[in-house]
Amino acid sequence: MADPVVSPLLKVLFKRFNSLADAFLHDFNWEKMKDTLEELRSVVLEVEEQSLKNQSTKFWLMQIKDIAYDADGLVDDWELLRMKSRKKVCNCLPLYWHRSAAKMTGLLSRFEEVGSKYHLFDASKSVEKSPSFNVNAQSSSFVSDESVYGRYEDKEKILVMLFGSYHQDLNVIPVVGMGGIGKTTLAQLVYNDDRVKAHFNLTIWVTVGVEFDLVRIAEAILCDSTGRSQKLSNMDALETAVRDVLRGSRFLCVLDDVWSQNHSQWEILRGWFSAGASGSAVILTTRNISIASFMTRGSIYCLEPLSEEVCWSIFGSLAFGYMTPKAELEEIGKQIVRRCGGLPLAIKTLGGLMRYKTQVHEWLSIMNNDIWDNSDILAVLKLSYDHLPAHLKQCFAYCSVFPKDYAFNREKLIRLWIAEGFVESTFGEELEDVADEYFVELLHRSFFQDRMTDPNGITVEYQMHDLMHDLAQCVVGVESAIVEEKDSLHVSEKVRRISLVHESGSSKIPERVYGAKKLRTLFSFSGKFERIPLPFLNLRYLRVLGLSQRGIHELPDTIGTLNHLRYLDLSHTYIKSIPESIGKLKYLQTLELSECYNLVALPKAICLLTNLRHLDIRSCSLIHMPSGIGKLSFLQNLPAFILGKQANCAELIELRGLNLRGRLDIKNLENVINSAHAREAGLLQKLRLRSLGLSWGRNAHLAAAALSFEVLEGLVPPRGLEVLDITGYNGKVFPSWIASCLSNVVKVSLINCSCQQLPPLGMLPFLRDLFIKGMPAVCSISYDFYKNCNDIAFPALRQLELYDMPNLLEWKLDEKVESFPCLDTLTVKGCSKLTGLPSIPHLSNLALWHSDELLLASLAHLTSLSTLALNGLRDPKVFPWDMGSLNYIKQLTMYDCDNLESLFEDMRGFSSLQQLSILYCHKLESLPVGLRYLDSLKRLDIVGCEQLADILDIMHCLSSLEELIIEGCPMLRSFLYTDKPIRLQKLVIKGCPQLKINSGDFITEEDILWESDTREAHIPRT
Repeated sequence: MADPVVSPLLKVLFKRFNSLADAFLHDFNWEKMKDTLEELRSVVLEVEEQSLKNQSTKFWLMQIKDIAYDADGLVDDWELLRMKSRKKVCNCLPLYWHRSAAKMTGLLSRFEEVGSKYHLFDASKSVEKSPSFNVNAQSSSFVSDESVYGRYEDKEKILVMLFGSYHQDLNVIPVVGMGGIGKTTLAQLVYNDDRVKAHFNLTIWVTVGVEFDLVRIAEAILCDSTGRSQKLSNMDALETAVRDVLRGSRFLCVLDDVWSQNHSQWEILRGWFSAGASGSAVILTTRNISIASFMTRGSIYCLEPLSEEVCWSIFGSLAFGYMTPKAELEEIGKQIVRRCGGLPLAIKTLGGLMRYKTQVHEWLSIMNNDIWDNSDILAVLKLSYDHLPAHLKQCFAYCSVFPKDYAFNREKLIRLWIAEGFVESTFGEELEDVADEYFVELLHRSFFQDRMTDPNGITVEYQMHDLMHDLAQCVVGVESAIVEEKDSLHVSEKVRRISLVHESGSSKIPERVYGAKKLRTLFSFSGKFERIPLPFLNLRYLRVLGLSQRGIHELPDTIGTLNHLRYLDLSHTYIKSIPESIGKLKYLQTLELSECYNLVALPKAICLLTNLRHLDIRSCSLIHMPSGIGKLSFLQNLPAFILGKQANCAELIELRGLNLRGRLDIKNLENVINSAHAREAGLLQKLRLRSLGLSWGRNAHLAAAALSFEVLEGLVPPRGLEVLDITGYNGKVFPSWIASCLSNVVKVSLINCSCQQLPPLGMLPFLRDLFIKGMPAVCSISYDFYKNCNDIAFPALRQLELYDMPNLLEWKLDEKVESFPCLDTLTVKGCSKLTGLPSIPHLSNLALWHSDELLLASLAHLTSLSTLALNGLRDPKVFPWDMGSLNYIKQLTMYDCDNLESLFEDMRGFSSLQQLSILYCHKLESLPVGLRYLDSLKRLDIVGCEQLADILDIMHCLSSLEELIIEGCPMLRSFLYTDKPIRLQKLVIKGCPQLKINSGDFITEEDILWESDTREAHIPRT
């Protein structure tokens, strides 16, 4: 079912030919070539718009694509030779141009021959059979509750959005998700709910489809409202009729299956809806979150896949009915369900398909092969693909080269698209920005899914749904292949992209891969080999070579023969050096070297890579940058710039010519001799920088403090900066710009700095996270910290960490301003002289290390605390608790309190405590009787308390206890439990070899359901 996309390649090829036509090959008929390409492209565009094509059409498209790929490779060779001719390094150029003219004549003949064949067949006939799906088919508002599984929680959430708050304006609720996930079903459930019928005077169901056709929508509204079809002659009459029907009614209108981003038509319809009463609502379903975003100012409901448990329930009821399945079929069925990835359409289709298949081999056939045959799954998902523009189709299809469940990075995928030539800049935009728009569009259309987010909720990894991956492999055909070592599948000579999946630890490369002479992309996702296999270096048309984590120790000189290479990934390998021959890779755009810990230097020839855009050297062991790196004017991503002391290494001033974006760490600033270079580096003009690290190394103390100040003063960051890290700075004061140029900063880290005062950061309006560590000269946090604040200091700060400030005595607030209104989390460690904390109104989480009684006493006024962690209490042998009532704390952790011999006896102040963790308190001998007062305690952890001898019979008082964890208590001998634990569900005991559980009326050691090895018990209920 391959669906070739050729027009973007022809468009790029035409432009490349056009740029070279005047440079050489004057004896070649360029006008004829351009006319041929233009004519072909116009026909190809027409053919590509057909969602269903016959086999002859597809074969014709593939022939054109093969020729276009060959032509693209030839243009690469020409451009490379032209570079050499400018440098006069080749004496054979006239002969080469003559041969090139002959090759170009041959390509022209091939284009003309294939183009002439199009008229021999009718693209409208003999269309390949495929499940059909009409995007404009009318959906029904009716749904049987018995046929719906797993969506009732979603329904209730939508009802809350409908009824939960009063809406003066129209309440628009978009439901977004990939095809087949159940958006229409969910809308039907809501639409038919009795509460909805009672709340709204009028309910309307409209299937919108591809075109946002106001006439058809208006007619559907009138028909659904009045029960009769109405055909009116013009828009004015339609508008009047719709407004009359809706006037004064609180209505719910479902707009099902919206595809078009027609802003103007939506605004007209929204105007018609304004005739309804307050509280009226619209629910729309769409696959595209971009549509949802412009149609509402409120929340968007993103529908998630069904859980595996629900999916198995649906599949089992359809595939087995009331019969008990055979064990073999059940296991295969569960694997089929996992492959469906929570997509109800796929579950129901395959469940129905398997109902009449009773043999194991039949089930295995479905599990191991494409699931499209005899199903509507393909039609539903391919509909989304068919509505993509051609440039997005090829970007999506490219992702078929990744294994299933592969987690990909957004920036990495963008760079791969650029390397393949899929991205075109039209208005002077950077290719990365255009490609990012491509990515967002595919994400919004549900082709990609979020996989992993960072602590700030920002997505850092994405993946494709398994069925979307199947779709990508289907549409790409033989152009892409995933080759496993154990497979014996034939690899087509026409394959352009291959991923290798080896057995664990294997270094064997299937020989059939080496026959793919026209390969453009090659990834190895498993296996180990110390050197790049030599046959890889014979794949002369490679544009992408990905060998991350493959154990490579050495890079051969012959790497320079891969003239077409745009993307080279050697990250997470053991290479110690890079050969100078890499300078021959004139097209190289991306060089990934992150976490090559053995790499200590870059070759000088890297400065010859004039097309290099991304050089990732994070976590390498580089001691300097090569001189001349500032000439790489296309370089955009350079995460680290290391300053050295050696001759012929790059100086700070070389940053001036680089238009960098993202993150930049400038390291070893103590090696700067001329402070003027700092300002001349031009950081202020690098408007795309978002994160900046400035660090002095271990020898910073040898640099003059005055020089360090001048250097830092000159490194003025751009105003769009969001993250700033300053490390190892030995100046006495911070630079003047730190309070004036950081208006957009959200995170600041100050580490191992010698300043005597903290900088005035309180005025920064968006600062959320502040990390301060290793500042021994600071004795006081006081008014300078809040300097220049008007009404509120640190208005957005949510997390503050103070580490290793051994001379900090006091922390004061400026009483003239409100301070820390949003501060939620505070950590104080290594501040042994600090005697108290200020009053922070909304502090919820507090962690203290090595605190004394004075500091603990200051916690009494922190009445918003819910989580408290006390680590390494220093002096007392009993708990120094004089902090007033602590009935607001829900979680208390005590860690490494070596001198704590007995815990506080009266714990009635902890009436809200739900979790108590006593960790590595090595001298704790017993638990207090006061534990009996913890009525709300749900979890108790006792870990690493080496002297704890017994746990008294107080557990029965803990009426809310659900989990009890006891680990690493070798002296613990007895655990007396004489009464029935009301709610205890889980008991884990590890590393307590002497422990005996004394019998009571309810439980003995034999009564507990122990899991082997872990000694984890689930208490049986009686």
